[in-house]
Amino acid sequence: MAGKAHKIKSVTFSSTAILGIQNVDENDTAEAMDKHRADTSACVEAVFLDGVGAQIVVTTTDLSVRSTWALGVVGSLVVVKEQRANGTGATAGQDKTATYAAAVLVAKGIGAPFQGKGSLVLTFEATDPTGASVVTHS
Repeated sequence: MAGKAHKIKSVTFSSTAILGIQNVDENDTAEAMDKHRADTSACVEAVFLDGVGAQIVVTTTDLSVRSTWALGVVGSLVVVKEQRANGTGATAGQDKTATYAAAVLVAKGIGAPFQGKGSLVLTFEATDPTGASVVTHS
């Protein structure tokens, strides 16, 4: 049985499609509230977390969306991945959708390659005020 790989199918933020997707990195994050170690230990033995969130970095060749949103805007970020049969390029299953209902645009920057198209990097931070989950998978 061949393994499964995923390819980005679409990304939207606040119901606006982001075209020309090159890459999407989805990272779980946490804030360390406190670190503890015993008096005789040189190593940290316990880390207490204050909050859990997610950072999503979207790289696109669609430079036009740079002026679409101001930094600090909050919206729903939806990333749809299609499951592919590893090595065949054929669709192998149903789409996987990650929805970040409270995503905040925290950074945007333009990259200029030596050759090829320029890129726009959009960085989002996602939190959940209810404390349940920052992302819903379907």
